[in-house]
Amino acid sequence: GDQGERRNDGRWRATAVARATFDPFFIGDDGPCYSLAAAETTPRISVLVVGGLMLLAHLMFMYGQLMPMWRLYYAVDLNVTLHATGTAAKTLFKEANLTNPLHIEMHEQHDVRTFTYSFAIKELWRASGLGSKFGPRLAAIVLVLFSGVWPHAKLLSLHFYWRAKVTEITRTTAFYWLSTFGKWSLADVFVVCVMIGVLNLDLHLDPRHVREGLVSEIPDAVNVFKSLYTAAEAEQLVCQKALNLTCGHLLDLKCKLCEQAIGTVYNHPGGIEALATSALEDIGTVGGGHMKLRIAGMHGIYVFSFAVVVSLLLSFFIDVLDHRARAKSARERRGQPPHGALGVTGSPGMQYYSLISNEIDGDESDHGEPTNGRRPATGSIILRDSPGSVTLIRRVSRKVWSLKQYVALVCAAWVAFLIVLLGIFAPSMERVVPGSLPNIANRILGIEWGQEYSLWSLTVVTGASGGPDFLLMATFGFFTVFGPILRALVCVIDLSVPMSKSMHRRTMTVVNFLGAFCAWEVFFVALFLVDMEMPPITNTILDSNDTPLCGIFASAGLGDSCFQVEFNVLDSFALVLLGGTLLMLVASMAVKLGFKGLDPYLDGDRGGPYCCSWCPYVLFDFDRDLRQIEAQLESAGFGVSAEDTALLEPL
Repeated sequence: GDQGERRNDGRWRATAVARATFDPFFIGDDGPCYSLAAAETTPRISVLVVGGLMLLAHLMFMYGQLMPMWRLYYAVDLNVTLHATGTAAKTLFKEANLTNPLHIEMHEQHDVRTFTYSFAIKELWRASGLGSKFGPRLAAIVLVLFSGVWPHAKLLSLHFYWRAKVTEITRTTAFYWLSTFGKWSLADVFVVCVMIGVLNLDLHLDPRHVREGLVSEIPDAVNVFKSLYTAAEAEQLVCQKALNLTCGHLLDLKCKLCEQAIGTVYNHPGGIEALATSALEDIGTVGGGHMKLRIAGMHGIYVFSFAVVVSLLLSFFIDVLDHRARAKSARERRGQPPHGALGVTGSPGMQYYSLISNEIDGDESDHGEPTNGRRPATGSIILRDSPGSVTLIRRVSRKVWSLKQYVALVCAAWVAFLIVLLGIFAPSMERVVPGSLPNIANRILGIEWGQEYSLWSLTVVTGASGGPDFLLMATFGFFTVFGPILRALVCVIDLSVPMSKSMHRRTMTVVNFLGAFCAWEVFFVALFLVDMEMPPITNTILDSNDTPLCGIFASAGLGDSCFQVEFNVLDSFALVLLGGTLLMLVASMAVKLGFKGLDPYLDGDRGGPYCCSWCPYVLFDFDRDLRQIEAQLESAGFGVSAEDTALLEPL
């Protein structure tokens, strides 16, 4: 319930009085109030390092938001020699004014468009050619919030709680949420990584395959040509415009022959098909070529990606300093008695309840000098701290978590691990390339640009170009592949393997830390942004209105657009959704259970992380044991006397 209401509640006041009675170092529920930057456990050099890294991260984020982030380009490398060997081929070369042999060489690279952060937002907000404007404008708002506002807001909040004098639980709660949501700055980075992986199209040109494809498509090409133009239009287009023949003179034999050939095509298509086939087969070819369409990252996205990593590591470093400060504060408040000094083992929270339970059960020994060797009373709510290697359930009260619930959690951890593996390595996304030009390339060259992707294969393709793209590949791979696998594996180990208390603390810390590096939920949002950005970007590479051939192909029924790339999710993407959701729940339960059983901050097994002190209990009540203690104290007659009030005032 609400902290204020709890302090006004009789049961809460009775518990506080009892805890103060047996624990003179107890200081309220939220712990002491101090600045982490000024804490004794914080090295002075850390203050300078944290401040410098925060300023550096701000500057890097601003650089990435202002500078070009990525570019779309195509490159052509072609070196081919065509040699006419037969009569028909030589005639074709002569009439087309081509040299024999014909050498074609081309090496060029052209940027189609360069994108900055602001340009992408403007294009999404305009939503030109996208039909509905709701989706693109929503994507623009998401991009502004996650990649524009949030990176700086997160750093400012981190700096505030690093410097401000607040209670321990307030600061830990803030750091927990900042670490959890810090990865949302990666949304724009993931968009670029997906586009680099998907807009990775290659066309290998082998002249022999091109010739064979053209020969097989001659009948269909003749039919398409006849459907688009009448005989008179064809004569004007081919003879006068294409071959530059003057057909106004009666003695122009070339023009007459051209017109007769066009007439033959329309009246006897089989003959012209045979002639064209013979001409193409008589052309010898040497060499080859390669064409590619790529998206390449630029300095802006590289610096922005590095800034996100710096920001997350900075959060982790401050979390470590916060843990050290809280551990020292807890030791100072509770005195850290030796093992067995009070007759019980375990954390001070366990010792405290053992004393309380003995008093409730009628133990007559003095509160301040309990008998050495005493064990908790029968039915104790908090179990003794088991020495040696045990499973995590042995360190937690059965009033909080039953054995059946724990077995179910272990099974869920194994299922989550297997589903995460399937979701990473099974194909769950696909690239589709519709349009008239891809259809022509498929019919002539047999090229199929459609491709399926898994999270792993998408990671590999992201760094295929090498160089600085390896940074993007490493970032994408760690947050979508290695982070989830490691967290799921450590959850299984933490819940299934017996280990010492110190090892349980380490595994719990690793599970909690890896939560900031599992970003499947960010990837889901990035897919929405890609779905909004991909079609208008690729559709403008070759536009039917600007390229005459695209209009001709569209009229022939080969595709409404000239060239377009789409990125879709498959049904198997449900594995990614299910695995991500189950992993988040299992990891959250494991961490909460670890805090409950290990009590790393010596605060009575409060069951951190302290996500929300006023939120209702969801799924499981981790504070059920403490609330039962309050009820037993009240039923045992603990009240608030004048002596109790005087004792609590200085605390």
